[in-house]
Amino acid sequence: MGIFPKVDGGLPVPLVKVVAKQLLLALDFLHRECHVVHTDLKPDNILVELDNVDAAIEIQEETRPTTPTQVLSKLNVKLTDFGTAVYKLIPS
Repeated sequence: MGIFPKVDGGLPVPLVKVVAKQLLLALDFLHRECHVVHTDLKPDNILVELDNVDAAIEIQEETRPTTPTQVLSKLNVKLTDFGTAVYKLIPS
C-alpha cells in the first residue's frame, strides 16, 4: 500500500477508519441478522481486498499527486475463519 504514507510506523488514519468501519458493519450484520458471534477476531482473520488492483497500481505510478480517497473507495474488508464462531441463542 505504497499509496498511503505510513504514520509513525503504522497505517494512516484514513485507511484505519475505512477498515474499522467495514469491520464493524460486518460484525453488526453477523450479530443482528445471522445471530453469529465471531470468536477469533485477529488481523490474520481480516482480509482487505482492492476492487481494481490495476487501477491502484496506475494511481501509484502516476506523477501527479494522488488522493488516497480514490483507492479507499475501492477497498473491501472481509472476515474469515469462522471455525470457532458461535451461534447465539435468541431469547423467546
